[in-house]
Order: sequence, then structure tokens, then C-alpha cells
Amino acid sequence: MQVTVLFSLLISMHKAWSFNLRILGGEDASESDYPYVVKIMSIYAGAPPRDTDRVIERKHVCTGAVLTQTWTLTAGHCVGAANRLVEKDVVRKNVIWAASVATPASAGAQNSSGIIVDIKAFHKHPAFKDLTFTGKTYLENNVAMVHTDPLVLKEYVKVSAIDYGGLLGHEAKSIGYGVSSNRSRRIDNKPLQVLPVILVECPKGTGIYPVVCAASRCSTQRPVLCGPDGGGPLIHPAGLIAITSWNPEKDCYVPLRSRRPDTGKLTPISPYLTWITSHIISAR
Repeated sequence: MQVTVLFSLLISMHKAWSFNLRILGGEDASESDYPYVVKIMSIYAGAPPRDTDRVIERKHVCTGAVLTQTWTLTAGHCVGAANRLVEKDVVRKNVIWAASVATPASAGAQNSSGIIVDIKAFHKHPAFKDLTFTGKTYLENNVAMVHTDPLVLKEYVKVSAIDYGGLLGHEAKSIGYGVSSNRSRRIDNKPLQVLPVILVECPKGTGIYPVVCAASRCSTQRPVLCGPDGGGPLIHPAGLIAITSWNPEKDCYVPLRSRRPDTGKLTPISPYLTWITSHIISAR
């Protein structure tokens, strides 16, 4: 109880301290909304000593939710995606890209569309598991904390301490960067996407634990969270309650009438409050 209270106090102080996730069927967010939702990216450049300033590729890895100036929450499986080996004579730097910044003097490298800060380290949950049997993926404790250089934002996400089991039937918004139609797989320049959903009980055999599922509010529409990557936040009026977990790529590009009624599978955050808090406190 004491740790939970302390975590709530820390989150309330963040303002003063100043996937690749593919939402299919969502709406563009307003420019000033959700400044704490960021892209986790890998920047590939030429190898030293000659070509380090030559950027070869910027790759969107996952989406994240910024908790404090130096800590961002994402999905555990994103760590493996960001740490894949690169080809010879190419160097990789993992960064966080934020579209909304507090002031032009914010820490980090400025560009015309936002701010970039370096990632110092990824911290997967110690009980994270990612297994595949007979073509099916099994995930447990699919959360990770990302330690970064200081990132000054207008607002940081508030994490809800409400147990996810009591939120079934509640409305929420899933947020992330991604394709807005099943005819396009490109996400590089897509605006932030917002998808209103309702929390529902998951069918058996999801292969993910713990897990909560989301469904469209309209029975005649079947938007979907898709792609093997995730980490995007699910925002409830009480705060951040879950992050997008793993959803099969094939679910994104099937005809509307053939899609499953559920929108996607998410990892609830309430079981990890103590673990998240311990990282924030230990780095102070």
C-alpha cells in the first residue's frame, strides 16, 4: 500500500519536474493531445571513422508512454526488436522521438517535427517470457522500462492504480503511430492515431498473460491494433491502464467482414506498479 501511494505521488509530481504499433481504423489525434506518446526508433548510420554522420535509415520499433523525464514504458518484446544485430559497417543508435516538446530549449536534439533523445538502457520485466510453439506465440509479463536522456514534455502520462479486473466494460482510448488503412503498411509519416474501445474479457487461448482485450464501441465497425510490435498506451479517465501487447500481423490486412470482433490484446499495468516505481526511485 505504501509503495502504491508513493507511486501515485511520483506521477502527480511529473508535470512539476519538467511497432511498431499500427492502429487500423483509428482517427488522427489533435496536435496538442497526448504529448507523452512517443516513438521508439533505431537510427542506422555509416560505420566510423568516416560515415558516422550519414544516416542510412530511421526505423520505427515500437510506441512508448513517457512516465518521467528519464523513464518511458513500452512492451517487453520491443527490447528484442530494438537490439537486433545490424549489418557490417553500420552502427545503430536507439532513440526516443517525441512530437510535442515543452520549449525550444528542451533537452535533446531538435528537428522540425519534434525532439530526439538517446536511450541509455532497456529493462525488461525479470519474468518476461517470449516463446513460440507450433507457430503460436506465448508472452508473459510483456512490459519494459526504457531509461533515456532527459526529455522535457508539456505533460507526462498518469498511471492508474485501479486493478484491471474491475475495468471490464469501461471505455478507453488506444493510442499509437501506425497505418490508418489496410492498403498502406507505411508508418513513417503517419500522425498519432486514437482508437476508442471498450475493455472486454479475452477469449481463452490468447497466449498472453496477464492480458485484457479491447473491442470496438460500434458493432458495425472492426478496427484493429495490429502488427507484431506494440507498447502504445491504453488511456482511461483514471490514467494509463494497459499497453498494446502482441497482435498477429495477418489480422491487419484481412477484409473488414473477416476480422475478429475484438480489437486487440493488451498487457494491463496494475500488476506492475511496484516494479515500475522501483525503477523511477532507484534512478533519483
